Amino acid sequence: MRPFAYHDLIEAFAADGCPVCRLALRAVHRYLDALLYEFSTDPETHRAFRDGRGLCNRHSWQLTEIMGGALSTAVLFRSALREVQHLTDAPNGAPRKQADRLAPRCGCPACQQLRDSEAACLEVFPRYLDEPAFSAAWRASQGVCLPHLRMILPHLSAGQAARLLADQKAMWGRLQADLEAFQRNYQAEHSSEPLSEAEATSWQRVIAMLTGERGVFNSEG
Repeated sequence: MRPFAYHDLIEAFAADGCPVCRLALRAVHRYLDALLYEFSTDPETHRAFRDGRGLCNRHSWQLTEIMGGALSTAVLFRSALREVQHLTDAPNGAPRKQADRLAPRCGCPACQQLRDSEAACLEVFPRYLDEPAFSAAWRASQGVCLPHLRMILPHLSAGQAARLLADQKAMWGRLQADLEAFQRNYQAEHSSEPLSEAEATSWQRVIAMLTGERGVFNSEG
C-alpha cells in the first residue's frame, strides 16, 4: 500500500510551487485549525502551551490569521502567561538561572508538524521516482524549491539523482524564460506586449523556487 504522502505529492505536483512546501504548510494549517477549534480546552494542550511558552513566533502570529480563533488563542496563551508569571514568582537566583527558567521546555508543535510532513515526502521520492505514474506527475510539475531539492538528493541513488536534476534543470529553464519575458516587458519597445500569468508572477515564483515558500524555513522563535 502506498503511503498517504505518495498520493498527496501526486496531487500537489499539479499545483503551482514546490509540492513539499505546499504539503508542509497544509499540515501546519490543519494543526493550527484543530488546535483552536478542537483542543483549546484540552488539559494536555494547555500543559504543552505552558511548557513551550506558546508556539514559536511564526506560528503564534499565524494563529491570529485564522478567522474566529481569537477566543481560543487568548485561552491558550493565558495558560502560557500564567506559567511565566508563576516562574517569576519563584525565589530570585542568578540572572542566568532566571533566564534559563523562563526558556521554553519543548519545541514548537506546529514546527514539528511541518518537519514531519517534509520527512514523509522525502521518503516517497527514492521509493517511487522510478514508477511511471509518479515520474510523469513529477515531470509535469514546477519542481521543488532549492532547499527541498538539497534535502531530497542524499536519499536518491546516483541514477535517480541524475534524472531528478535533469528534470529540475528543465523546470528552471522554463522559469528563466518567464523571467526574461517579465524583464523585457519593462523595456519601452516591449511594454505593450501582454504577459502570461506565468510570466507576470515569475519574479515571485523565483523567490519561492530558490528559498522555499513563505513560512517554511523560518527558524523557531
